[in-house]
Amino acid sequence: MHRKLVALRVRHAILDAKIEREARRPHTDTIRLTALKKLRLRLKEQIIQAEQEFFRKEPRGTAWCAHEHRFANLLVRHARFRDKEQREPP
Repeated sequence: MHRKLVALRVRHAILDAKIEREARRPHTDTIRLTALKKLRLRLKEQIIQAEQEFFRKEPRGTAWCAHEHRFANLLVRHARFRDKEQREPP
C-alpha cells in the first residue's frame, strides 16, 4: 500500500510542477490550467483515502517507517527537479 501512496505523491508533485509552469506562461491556457488543478485535487483526495486505509490497517506504531517516509519525499523532490531541469535551457 505504501507504494501506491508514493506513486500518488509523485504524480501530485509532477502536476504541481505542470500547473506552476502553465501559470507562468505569457498566454496561460485557462482551460488546461483548470483541468490540471481538478486532476491534482482528485489525486489529493486519492492520497487522503489511501492514507486513511493504510493507517487504519497498520497496528499503531508500525505504519511507515522513517526511511520509507524519507524515500517518498526523495521521489517527490526528484520529480520536481526533473521537471525544473526540463524547463531550463542548457
